[in-house]
Amino acid sequence: MLAGPAGAPLHVGTYEGAAGFADRDPARAAFDWSWGGRRCAGAPSRFEIRDLARGPSGEVTRLWLLFEQHCGYGSDASYGEIRIGMPPDAGGAVPAPAAATWPERALGARPLVRPVALINTGLVPLTVARTALAGTHPGDFAIAADRCAGAVVAPGAACTVDLAFAARRSGPRLARLDLVEAGGRTHAVALEASGAPGQTRVQLRSDRGELLGGGRSYDFTEANARIATTGDRGEAGTGVTRRDGAGEWLISLRPPIGDVLTPGRYTDANRGEGPGLRPSIFIDSPTGTCNTMGGEFTVHAARYGRDGGLQRFSADFEAHCERLAPALRGTIAFRGPAGDETAPAPAAGLRAERSGGRVIARWSDP
Repeated sequence: MLAGPAGAPLHVGTYEGAAGFADRDPARAAFDWSWGGRRCAGAPSRFEIRDLARGPSGEVTRLWLLFEQHCGYGSDASYGEIRIGMPPDAGGAVPAPAAATWPERALGARPLVRPVALINTGLVPLTVARTALAGTHPGDFAIAADRCAGAVVAPGAACTVDLAFAARRSGPRLARLDLVEAGGRTHAVALEASGAPGQTRVQLRSDRGELLGGGRSYDFTEANARIATTGDRGEAGTGVTRRDGAGEWLISLRPPIGDVLTPGRYTDANRGEGPGLRPSIFIDSPTGTCNTMGGEFTVHAARYGRDGGLQRFSADFEAHCERLAPALRGTIAFRGPAGDETAPAPAAGLRAERSGGRVIARWSDP
C-alpha cells in the first residue's frame, strides 16, 4: 500500500522518508508492505514511481515502482520492484529489477550489496554468456557474486548477480549491468546510487567510572559501524551498530518542546523527564541506559529538507548518567563538513539566450 503526502495523488517521482500507515505523519507519503503476516514499522522508507498511468475511473493501468525499506533504524534494507502493465523485455527474459538503486552512502563506507536477477519468461532454456559493468561510473560498482555468467536458465527459472556499491566520490553515481545471452542479445540493468557529501562519524569519550561508556573511548565511522542518523526539527537521533557485533548505541538530542533544533548551546538538559520545558539527552549503550541524565549539548550545524527531515547535522554533547560526576562526552557528525567547504565566488555575466528549441546559458567563471 502506498499514498501521497497530505492526501495528494501519487505521481511519477521519488518519495523520501515515507512512514507506515499505522504511524504515518500526514505531511509525508505512506508505504507499507507485508509478507507472511509480518510488516515493518518505525524506520522511514523510500519509494520511487518511474511510470504511472490510470484508466477513466482512476484505476491503475500501468505502474513501475521501486522501493527500499528498513525494519528498524540502521538495519539492512529490503528492496523490491513492482511492474504492472509494463512492456516486457525483448527476448523472452526479464531482468529484475530493471533499474537497481542504492541508498546514499558515505565515502569510505563498506560496500552495500544487493541482488539482480534475470528471469527466463520464455519456453526454452537460455544461456547467459557473460555479464559486464559499463556506463559512466562502473568503478563505483563491483560484481560480488555471479551466478549468471555461463548459466543455463530453464523456463520459469532465474539466475542472480550480487552487485556491490561503494562510492568513490559524492554525488550521483551511475552505471549499467549487461547480461549477455549466448546469441548476443543483451539485457541491461541501470545502476543508480549516490555518494553522500561530508563526513559521518560518532566519537565518544567516557571518564573513568562513567556508566554508559565504561571509561573507554570510541571512534565510529562507516568503515567499522553502521551509522543511521534521522530526525526532524524537533529531534536528532543517531543509531550506531558496531560491525563486530559488540552492541548498539542510540543517542537522541531534543530542544525544549515546541522549539526547533538549531545551531547553539543547550544547557541544563535532562533525560526527558517532566513537561519538556528543558532540552533533553537520551543515550542507550551496549551496557544499558540511565534512569536520570544531566548535561548539555551544542549544535554546530543543522539543515532540513522541505519535508522537515534532517539532511545535515553536527553536535557535541556532555552527559552525566544518573547525574554522577563522571561524564560521557561525544561528537556527532552526520554529513558534517569535511575539508574546506567555502562557497566559491559567484559566476559573472550569467545570461540565457533562446536558440530554436534550446536555451543556451553563458557565464564567466570567478
